[in-house]
Amino acid sequence: MMAALRHTPLTFVRMFCLTLVVTMTMARKLRDVDTLINTCIDSKHHKSAPGPEGSLFTTCHQWKNRSCCTEDTTRLIHESSPYNFNYDHCSRVKSMSSECKRHFMLDHCFYECSPNVGPWVVSENRLWRRERYWGVPLCAIDCELWFTACADDVTCTDNWTNNFRWLNMTGDCPTRGSCLTNYCPVNSTCQTFKKIYRTARNFCEKVWDNAWKYAEPTTPCMHLQFNQSAINPNDAVALHYAQIIAGSQMHSCNLVWFSIQLAVWAFINRILTVAS
Repeated sequence: MMAALRHTPLTFVRMFCLTLVVTMTMARKLRDVDTLINTCIDSKHHKSAPGPEGSLFTTCHQWKNRSCCTEDTTRLIHESSPYNFNYDHCSRVKSMSSECKRHFMLDHCFYECSPNVGPWVVSENRLWRRERYWGVPLCAIDCELWFTACADDVTCTDNWTNNFRWLNMTGDCPTRGSCLTNYCPVNSTCQTFKKIYRTARNFCEKVWDNAWKYAEPTTPCMHLQFNQSAINPNDAVALHYAQIIAGSQMHSCNLVWFSIQLAVWAFINRILTVAS
């Protein structure tokens, strides 16, 4: 009995410390919800945190109330490209139609400006970014409209993130720094979007290497375009998934907490047994 009691203070200290760690962890997970719904990815042109902008250029204007991009970035999106990306990589066959390009502008505005991607951010090791988003649920209607607008346009590869060759561009460099731009893969053929991708789902999920995930109408999902005067509908979507993530993490903490309670109960029961 005396041996058991000698170890009692040390054991209770350990139990107290473990309890404190779990409590702090649970509080941190609650704060993570706010972080997940107010996140800018770590990338070349993104702000460190979302905030209002005085104005954003044309297609990106809907994000100006809470944005991860600046007006200068949105101007680059429309007038050239922040990354010297050439949408007319198959211009020898056909230049991209204005309607198709408009949808890609909406997509690019989302990428640069949206503060709602926290639940899907993953690490990536590229020269221009350390993070990207992966598997963001894109509403089926947005995806279908995008694919329909581009169905008769042409491209030479399905994965625009990984498959292009990046070489020095011919002519004047439109941006400061690197003048690399994208060229079609060797031995590739320019074909229509509908021939290369076949379906809207395949297009939206492949074109930017699984940045998007096609979401059925019953699934909470992101919109590329919304009325600026109204509440950003993507805020509620980000909150929905952030709470799921936090809930899963909290469940893990609750399991640990339950295990601690069992351990404490077993220890007290042992002391009482010895004492009796």
